[in-house]
Amino acid sequence: MRRWFSLALASLLSAGFIFVGFRARESSLFVVKKLVIQGLLPAVPLEESEVVAIAHIQPGKTPISSLDLEPIRIRIAGNPWVKQVWIGKEFGGTLRVSIEPRVPVAQLIGKGHQLLYVDATGVTFDGGAKPYGNMLPTLSGWMADDAFGLKEAVQFLAEWEKRKLNEGIVFTALDRDETKGLRGTLHLKLGNEVVARPVVELGPTFDDAVKISSERLQKFFAEVRKRQLAPKRIWLGDGNKIVVKVSDSS
Repeated sequence: MRRWFSLALASLLSAGFIFVGFRARESSLFVVKKLVIQGLLPAVPLEESEVVAIAHIQPGKTPISSLDLEPIRIRIAGNPWVKQVWIGKEFGGTLRVSIEPRVPVAQLIGKGHQLLYVDATGVTFDGGAKPYGNMLPTLSGWMADDAFGLKEAVQFLAEWEKRKLNEGIVFTALDRDETKGLRGTLHLKLGNEVVARPVVELGPTFDDAVKISSERLQKFFAEVRKRQLAPKRIWLGDGNKIVVKVSDSS
């Protein structure tokens, strides 16, 4: 008799726990209370509200215990401005979405004059209708799938930036031509709001373009600014000398 009573009591308690469990799953204790999104950058045109819409999560309504995170991760990763994304559940009903944005370092004029963005690895992507918030140098003469060549180009731009040649000496464009080689357009601030935009002949390869030492370049641009020259064309030469054309006739 006692054995039967114990079994009956155990069954009732088990059923009670199951019932309570189901009720608890339906309560606010087991839903997404807060959605935290981190990693977004001001210049990257991807806003928190857009990520929330892609995730399709409704705080206070979406159950968290049975939520499958992989489909959400795939949807967010499908945005062209997302390089990587991680999603995790945290105690207290928090769902955390960590995003590594895809940050362009240049823009490429592709086939049909399509404008693509280029990241630091040479990978191109279409950013959609929303433009990137910062100014970018423009590349031309490369195919969109030429990741190796584009990586060389953006690495050259990064190395040029590392030279720290004073403010206002940056490349706004790079062009590759099979016969003429590599050339770029330089934004050269001369002072008093005067800006020159000389064409810089870089040579057949980027290896040729970096032969000139930073010290020599610094002295050259210091002299250009001192004399207030507005060069039309600059040849970086073979690493020993720099040739300058200051007018169409000279």
